Amino acid sequence: MKKLISIFIFFVCVGSLMSQDKIYFDAYDKETKDSSIAECYKKIYTDKTFTNTVVEKSYYMNGAIKSEINFSNYKQQIKYGYSKSWYENGQLKEKVLYKENKLNDSLITYWPNGNLKRDDYFNMGKLVRGRLYNFDGTAAAHYDYEIAAEFPGGINQLIKYLSTNVKYPAVARKNGVEGKVFVRFIVDTEGHIQHVEVLKGVSPEIDAEAMRVVKSMPQWRPAMVDGNKVNSFFNLPLNFKIKDY
Repeated sequence: MKKLISIFIFFVCVGSLMSQDKIYFDAYDKETKDSSIAECYKKIYTDKTFTNTVVEKSYYMNGAIKSEINFSNYKQQIKYGYSKSWYENGQLKEKVLYKENKLNDSLITYWPNGNLKRDDYFNMGKLVRGRLYNFDGTAAAHYDYEIAAEFPGGINQLIKYLSTNVKYPAVARKNGVEGKVFVRFIVDTEGHIQHVEVLKGVSPEIDAEAMRVVKSMPQWRPAMVDGNKVNSFFNLPLNFKIKDY
């Protein structure tokens, strides 16, 4: 999902960049080796002088450019400078400015017909002013550019759900095994939980229980970007302490 400069424009000398081979991604923006199921592919251009400085370009499968993102630190995914994206027909979709991963300065988006859709202005992540327009160019009511995915009822209900539904594995309890499991999953455009994985585990039994309870969660409210439902990643820590169960 996407966020937006004292003005620092992130210039990159093309001649100084090294690019990798194509990296394919599926509809959930997960890397895949199978190009037949890929929705796009990406190429990473690394500055040979400043190794953290990266330009990530993604392309539709027909070769048309999809997006271009500048990072001041790619490993930490810190965006800095211009980020742009395009519709498959080549029409510019959006142009945003980031400073240390925060929306900063202008955020402009367009409808597929080229008409202006959004004209927002940010100061280090905080909206200063915003204007929205309908497809035909008429003024529209403003709404946030990004809306995160949410468990039904919000974070408090998520905590309640987890505390009620997590079952401490008997083997782990008997052996006194405790720890925090970090689970990553995707909330898809319909709010369903997809691609659950353990990023950092504790034990096979505890990891399995963490995955079970996450997979069994009810439908979430999906994330929104510029009024459109999008797939979004979510990282969830689950703390297993015997005295709490």
